[in-house]
Amino acid sequence: MIERNLVQGGLQPRISVILAPGFLTEPLTRRLLSDRKEAREQVSGDSVFPLEALDSFDPTKALDARAWRHEFSKMVDLERCDVTCFDWASQSLVELIAQSAQLIYRHRAQLSLKLVDTLHAVGMKLYQTWREAMDQADGSVESLYELVAERASESPDQPIYIVGHSLGARIALRLAERLKERPVDVPVRVSAWAPAIDQDELVWATLRELPEPPEVFYTHNDLVLRYLYKIGRASLTGVKGIDMFSLPVTLASKGRAVGLIGAGEGYPERLQISLEDTAIGHLTYLSEMPTVMGRSAYLNTLRR
Repeated sequence: MIERNLVQGGLQPRISVILAPGFLTEPLTRRLLSDRKEAREQVSGDSVFPLEALDSFDPTKALDARAWRHEFSKMVDLERCDVTCFDWASQSLVELIAQSAQLIYRHRAQLSLKLVDTLHAVGMKLYQTWREAMDQADGSVESLYELVAERASESPDQPIYIVGHSLGARIALRLAERLKERPVDVPVRVSAWAPAIDQDELVWATLRELPEPPEVFYTHNDLVLRYLYKIGRASLTGVKGIDMFSLPVTLASKGRAVGLIGAGEGYPERLQISLEDTAIGHLTYLSEMPTVMGRSAYLNTLRR
């Protein structure tokens, strides 16, 4: 009704911009912002690990969902754009780091004796977190599709922009594949930043056939995709002797993440945007948003 009245009154409905950040939404970040003392107790348990540094915690640095919305809103014309954040359930990256650091801290005096045990425990935690997060991301694609279809019906004369980062970019690219099978009535322009998905997990021929294929930002400077992401792609068994052999092999293997090496062979060069000449890494896409948007084939038209 609101959209229809806007059109009848001579005003155009605003363009929908849907953000899909990565290891978000951040349950720990939300607790930190509301009650930092409670957050420390939640993470440290017996308070062995000192988390006083979190008192000065800046959610922007942790890629908090609200920070993405806030920073993106500063970049675009809000008279034309409606910026929202796709809320999908994911393990908190901040929580993962804190728990891993806590585990190492507890065994700091015994690292020489228990180094293998500690490293295996941290490796398993990273592995399980990545696996769960990737499953959650893939399971969120249908919800994002429903949101896009709803926005398309509300604003039939306006394109929809999807901006995904990391696992959010994974969701965005899988959404693009779904749009080939089940198109909506408006253009959907996907901008995938540092996608945490392997090249061979996507059908690039399908993506090329879309009226407006997704654009992909990538860089070999992405240490998260070069190392931590590969842990989630490993085949860990939980058996220490086997895993401590297979894990180094996995880390030494060539990275296949799209956010690390770009799209598949034959994909349009103009939609594979390398950030090799910058210092941008996995966790600095947010702070370097002006540079990223300035190189985008789709998003630059939305800027103020």
